Amino acid sequence: MTDKSKLKCVCCNSILKLNISFDGCDWESKEGEGSGFDYEISLLCADCGRIYPIGRVKNSFDFCENSEYLRPYDNC
Repeated sequence: MTDKSKLKCVCCNSILKLNISFDGCDWESKEGEGSGFDYEISLLCADCGRIYPIGRVKNSFDFCENSEYLRPYDNC
């Protein structure tokens, strides 16, 4: 996938990067508190610092990215 077709920040037009991080805030998931969805998946703009939340997973290893040529973002 070319840089031209990757997702970009609406504020600074930089290519977004995938971020998976533990925050322990499972109450922010659709399933609610006690659900175990403690990891947030988001797209991050490394230039301006904006974060675009996508969803949550129970374990950082439960999420698998698409093949590199299908990724509409860059890796951190």
